[in-house]
Amino acid sequence: MREESSVIEPSADGQLVASVKGSYSYPGPDGRIIRVNYVADQGGFRASGDHLPSSLTDTVYNFKYVVP
Repeated sequence: MREESSVIEPSADGQLVASVKGSYSYPGPDGRIIRVNYVADQGGFRASGDHLPSSLTDTVYNFKYVVP
């Protein structure tokens, strides 16, 4: 299952800023449903889930540094 929503809003300096929030889920190897929540905005991409180590959910991944 997948859910996603996006919003374009003006920032404090008047520029338009897009943000996306969503989640997806899938069955894990043990049959339990695994859910991932995510936010992508001007601060980067952040994913969280009960199955992820907390050190990963505290890390911000900014794709402008990953994709040329």
